[in-house]
Amino acid sequence: MEDYIKAFTCVLRQTNDPDDIKNNFTALLDGSSDGTAISAHDRLGVLDFPDTAMQEANVAASTNLPRAELVKRAASCPSELSTQEITLLKQRFWLDLTKAETDARAAAERALAVTEEHWQRVTDQLKKARAMLYDDDEEAALSNAWTEEWRRRMVARKQLRKQQAESRLATAQPWVKRLWDEDHAEKNWGYAVYRDPEAFNEGYEVRRDATLRQAQGRAGCGGPIGNKWRLQYLDWPGDPKVSQTPLHNSANQDSELVETHIEPGRPKLFSGPFDPPDLYTASQLQERFQALRQHFIATRDHDSASQGTASDSQTSPGGLQDGILRNCFLVIDQQCVNCLLDERAHPDDAWVYAIDPDYQQPADTISDDTQANEYRGYMRVRVDQLVNNFFDARKYHEDEYPMQMLWQAAQPSRLQAFVSVKEAEQQIW
Repeated sequence: MEDYIKAFTCVLRQTNDPDDIKNNFTALLDGSSDGTAISAHDRLGVLDFPDTAMQEANVAASTNLPRAELVKRAASCPSELSTQEITLLKQRFWLDLTKAETDARAAAERALAVTEEHWQRVTDQLKKARAMLYDDDEEAALSNAWTEEWRRRMVARKQLRKQQAESRLATAQPWVKRLWDEDHAEKNWGYAVYRDPEAFNEGYEVRRDATLRQAQGRAGCGGPIGNKWRLQYLDWPGDPKVSQTPLHNSANQDSELVETHIEPGRPKLFSGPFDPPDLYTASQLQERFQALRQHFIATRDHDSASQGTASDSQTSPGGLQDGILRNCFLVIDQQCVNCLLDERAHPDDAWVYAIDPDYQQPADTISDDTQANEYRGYMRVRVDQLVNNFFDARKYHEDEYPMQMLWQAAQPSRLQAFVSVKEAEQQIW
């Protein structure tokens, strides 16, 4: 507290001695003084107020109310305060603070916040000691001024966010307008994601996020709406079927196995057409995705069971964040990474797996020669459509376009990655 006292305005302006203030604080806190015998000068020092003459002058410069009426208004009706009145109260009746004075106070407050426990302890001590010295309504008035200033700042921020969003909505996709109308960008929107630990690549993350930002701009969901976009990474479960499935190269068996890692420098190239060879057989993918599907359902069901105890804006422990889709999740494995990092790849070649959590896996095991035209509960989705047509279909048209129908719509598209349910758009590249 000693360093904080040195940043009091009355100390910086040398109207009070910091040692005297410290001694008075100590006496008030240890009970050796109840505040009744403290001098008027020392009282002003503990409260960090100017002397009476300066207070009167500063009040007259900030409001047409007498000091007592200003304090009463702030304590009972802070919404009626003017900006100048709030500033005066926040500054504890001081005016014309210099940059050096405000910087000293800010530095002292940062020092208090070295830990939350330290901040709480010191601020509680300040409040306890000062509470013995405040006149009627003074403590409430000063506190309400801070609260009211914060409230107005949040209202202004929300209004600015509304203006920014609505300026984009004129050319935005219809689903973006619907998303805005629902909660005015108060809630998150996005997907749960499982990322194969063996496939993590920082370069991929950067390029994917850049692709998504550009796609958001084209769909009209940038700005405040885009700021609420979320990919919630879920822990890759330790099921041996998921984490220990061997890599499989379905290309020419005489060729070298595909690299499972791409170094941060120049990406490895694949021979032949761009589409990288499959890393897993159909049966291996089905095993991996079924294990992830079970994990996702458990997470989603846990989240639903916790709805009664968690507020809408919170994530229940172990559950999905508010706004994250519950009817599909994404998987990023090495092949998804390769599709974006190969130097020949166009952004439209980038795709991820989207998994239907409610798909009922057939009793018969899928063989490695299963025909590609059979829906297996998962599909490829072009990365840019995660923030456009695919999100629209999953959030607002689940009954009209179930996952199997979206999978069918993806088959004519490049690399069989979903682009649109409209035939005229499916082969756009």
